[in-house]
Amino acid sequence: MYVAIRKQKNGFLIIYIVVFVFAVIFIPLIFIQNNNINDTKKITAHRVDYRRLKSEMLQSLDKHFKSDDPKNDKTISSGWNKLFIQYKCCAVHDVTGTTNDFDTTPWCTTSGTCQATASQIPKTCCKDVTLANYSSAPSPCHASVNPGTYNPGCFELVKLLSIASVEPCQVFMLSFSLSILAILQILDAIVAIVVLPFLIYDFIINRK
Repeated sequence: MYVAIRKQKNGFLIIYIVVFVFAVIFIPLIFIQNNNINDTKKITAHRVDYRRLKSEMLQSLDKHFKSDDPKNDKTISSGWNKLFIQYKCCAVHDVTGTTNDFDTTPWCTTSGTCQATASQIPKTCCKDVTLANYSSAPSPCHASVNPGTYNPGCFELVKLLSIASVEPCQVFMLSFSLSILAILQILDAIVAIVVLPFLIYDFIINRK
């Protein structure tokens, strides 16, 4: 019986050693993966010239925004309006009142509901509007520009999306590595708990 117990104990010891070795290997890999994710964020932020991006967005809005109608597919204005609705944002900078990024656009200076003073921001900027109901956007939003009725600026959103787009695969790998580490730690603890009584028993027998 003692021989059988000793063999079983040796088997558990082997399992314990294997689990421990795997844990030791995976811990550095997880830290390396985490550093790679942080490095990727820095590289992405470095590659994108956000100052230039903001400038180009402002120029596009300033020169080409002529209507708050998103259903005219042939205009750049339509693209902006669809962007506002789909991504729940407005203008380039955050709108803080009736003075905003739209003031110098053709929509406000030449013709349009802004030039006619019916709107200060596009109806497509209002919260919870869709392509189907944007025309019924509440006047406290597009006309009075009351805080809390319209969406935030698009630039910060575009900036966040440009960084987030490079991360999903790496985040998955990090999560997977952390899961493996957690499993190994649990197995390590279980094996230790199972082996410990045999070690104590073996110690007592040997003393006799």
